Amino acid sequence: MSASKITKKHKKTITLEMKLDILRRFDKGEKAVEISKVLCLAPTTLRSIRDRDGNKIREAAKSITSLDTKTVTRTRSALMTKMESLLSIWIENLVGQKMPLSKIAIQTKAKSLFEDIKIKLNRNESSSSSGTEKDENFEASNGWFERFKVRGNLHNIAFTGEAASADSVAATLYPTELKSIINEGSYSPKQVFNVDETGLFWKRLPSRTFLSKNEKSASGFKASKDRLTLLLGGNAYGDFKFKPVLIYKSENPRALKGHSKKRLPVHWRANKKAWMTAALFKDWVQTCAIPEIKAYCKKENLDFKALVLLDNAPSHPLYIQDLSENVKFVFLPPNTTSLIQPMDQGVISTFKTYYLRRSLKLLLNKTDGANKPTIQEIWKKFDVMKAIEIISDSWDEVKPSCMNGVWRKVWTECVHKKREDCATEEGNHTSAVRLDIVNLARESNFEGMEEEDINELLASHNDEINNEDLMDLDLEYAYKENSVPESPKPPDLSSKQLSKAMSLIDDAVEIFIENDPDFDRSSKVARAIDSGINCYKELYRELKQNAVQSTLDKYFIKEKRQEPASTDSLALRIYLNQNE
Repeated sequence: MSASKITKKHKKTITLEMKLDILRRFDKGEKAVEISKVLCLAPTTLRSIRDRDGNKIREAAKSITSLDTKTVTRTRSALMTKMESLLSIWIENLVGQKMPLSKIAIQTKAKSLFEDIKIKLNRNESSSSSGTEKDENFEASNGWFERFKVRGNLHNIAFTGEAASADSVAATLYPTELKSIINEGSYSPKQVFNVDETGLFWKRLPSRTFLSKNEKSASGFKASKDRLTLLLGGNAYGDFKFKPVLIYKSENPRALKGHSKKRLPVHWRANKKAWMTAALFKDWVQTCAIPEIKAYCKKENLDFKALVLLDNAPSHPLYIQDLSENVKFVFLPPNTTSLIQPMDQGVISTFKTYYLRRSLKLLLNKTDGANKPTIQEIWKKFDVMKAIEIISDSWDEVKPSCMNGVWRKVWTECVHKKREDCATEEGNHTSAVRLDIVNLARESNFEGMEEEDINELLASHNDEINNEDLMDLDLEYAYKENSVPESPKPPDLSSKQLSKAMSLIDDAVEIFIENDPDFDRSSKVARAIDSGINCYKELYRELKQNAVQSTLDKYFIKEKRQEPASTDSLALRIYLNQNE
């Protein structure tokens, strides 16, 4: 054979998706030779995948969430997995706070988090991590970032440049646009609303207080890191407030035992991270916001119509605009929340100041007098139910003048007082409340409560989560003592639930394909979704296969308890059972 006819034989890459297909074919009873003809792979390679790597491949498919199975799989250490898990929490926190993200910021955070976790592993003598993991290096390269974007499903997050800041130009232009929307819909100040989420560390005191110092030195769960999310809002006129939505990490904490959630002064919601999600926000719109607005309009003899102003957080889905014909939702321009969103111009900060003052008063009042418990004992018993009561009272304490005055930057005409007078009154009032907190602390010899400590504490509720807090949060999610289990084991996805979910996804994809004139776009989305939920398809197949095996096992056990049956009759019964 001449050299010119010699061609280089390229090695064929076998992706995870192909390996799963091979295993499914073997499960169906196909022979290696038959599969070889279809997939153009050697029978020995196919048998090797089945016999040597079958279990590993199935486990990998179940553990992958958003990774495209058409890419080549990589083995990743537990250290890397932990780092990326905590990094995702950090990113979600920033996105939830509408804070800008950049590629370099994520790479820098990833590297520092990796090093801190590795240091913690090296300090822990009882750690089960291998020496290889402890000596592992990580550079947060561009290649890693691109793979992490896929794994973490970050393609929908807008990444900014090095120094992103609030968009003052868009904020200046938006009031004109909003006024046009208001005039077109003929909305009065009583029919225009705004809501926003905020984080609240409901059991946190200034870092210099002795309670905070004691807790800092204690090991285990840190109560001051226990965070919840609140949704607060009201109308531009100032005479209406929504009932607060409280999102907590536990559906059934011990503190709520014996209390009806429907009778709470807040709408109680829960998820693992205690953050607002698109599903929770949609639920609030349908079950809380629209009924509350309707009842208010009826009470005020107004037409049932409303305009709700929102920021463009990922937890505020665009499709909520289609949930009601009477309630219209409009979104602020990106990066303008801190400049013009009403709730962020004084309502939320005022509420948090009231919350801190009431929390401190609770501490001091219960320790006043002889034979009273110590502050440490009272603070230890301060639970989320007591926090709910203080949240409700603090929200009631926010005055209509404050609820109205914060609209001055986006809709000046609706503000009752002059812009300057309103701003001065609000600033003086907030300063007076903070000074009241300082005086309360001084009277009770409660150290670490100067005005700068109060300001630092109030600002800390929306701080970026540092590495230490992230690692503590990871422990917090594993902390079970505070929850009352409703069942002996956590809920698992059933085949019925998976079937329903996949059916809904198929329906959604069908809408894109049938109605989008851009065929390439809809096809690309359809392929991405189909690949993205592959882990759930594998889980569904496994559940169905286990169910069939379980049924057959029960059948054989039942047959053993009966009189022996002939081989032919037993085979017939099995056949009939399978084809019912």
